[in-house]
Amino acid sequence: LFEDDVLIVVPPGHRLAAKNFVTPEDFATENILVYPPKSESTLVTKILEPAGIRPRKIQEVLLTEVILEMIIGGLAIAALPRWAVGPRVASGAVMGVPLEPPGYHWQWSVAQLRDNPRPDYVREFVRILAERPMLADFFPGPSRSQSQAGQGRHPGHAAETFSGQLARSSPRFR
Repeated sequence: LFEDDVLIVVPPGHRLAAKNFVTPEDFATENILVYPPKSESTLVTKILEPAGIRPRKIQEVLLTEVILEMIIGGLAIAALPRWAVGPRVASGAVMGVPLEPPGYHWQWSVAQLRDNPRPDYVREFVRILAERPMLADFFPGPSRSQSQAGQGRHPGHAAETFSGQLARSSPRFR
């Protein structure tokens, strides 16, 4: 359907908020929030560990809203998908800084069980989602064609699992 990139989410005024992008080395002095289990965190396993970076502290937090409130309170930073933080970034409550090029991206896809035909409303939902990713008005970015040409980041936004029909695929680097 589309791609969604990961942003490093920081409070306004944080030292990383003014950067064009964040490097693994920028995490060395930070408190980091991740979804449990920490051992499966994309940030930890795909970005920090390969670079040999050990943040000051890594804390597991189950809920995105709690993570965002802790970031707003200046307690830590986190790597979160753009779709999950778009409205909070647009409101100025938090800042979203991309990872250094090539960044980190999720590819979102549709999956369906063979013996479970999609109802019309699910087909229509998937069609609309593919044509215009959710929350695009909250968090504008480069157009899909610019992103595909390597000229910018796609503003991709994600779909939640819906009646077992939609699923997130594996993350990938560009």
